[in-house]
Amino acid sequence: MSDNPLHIPKRRKEVMLWVHPDGQVFCDVFLATEERGEENPFDLFNRDEPFLVVFRKGPEQPCFYNRNAIIRVEYPESESSGYPPDSGEPPLTCHLHLMDGSLIEGSIHESLPTDRARLFDYLNRREERFLRVLLEEGRTCLVNKSYINHVTLTGEESGPTER
Repeated sequence: MSDNPLHIPKRRKEVMLWVHPDGQVFCDVFLATEERGEENPFDLFNRDEPFLVVFRKGPEQPCFYNRNAIIRVEYPESESSGYPPDSGEPPLTCHLHLMDGSLIEGSIHESLPTDRARLFDYLNRREERFLRVLLEEGRTCLVNKSYINHVTLTGEESGPTER
């Protein structure tokens, strides 16, 4: 614990950013550690403030990135990542086609209200700038919705009655 009353306790988490127009950026982000629980990357990147601070690697320096310029974020999944508990619903498996030609294949495991549990509803949630996709490799990818060209469902749920 710090003796400085203005100090906000934070922990560093290693992430990989794809930023327009820089490309890949290896860095650490700073997550608040609070009495009610630790902040997770999903909450950090979905804040309203236009900029966030990261600590870049190579060259090592603090840097302030505009959230609108961040295309996507990847990091290893962990129990403290804030991923919602299993809702009992099958995950929404999908392909995200990004404007730069990238294809992200993964699944969405969000706990959604029963009357708004379709992929279409999740994509249109206004309160979140980034959506969370679990990748096969056990990594989490946060994707900036403004860089998504289109999304397609895969697997059984891709029929006309889209969940």
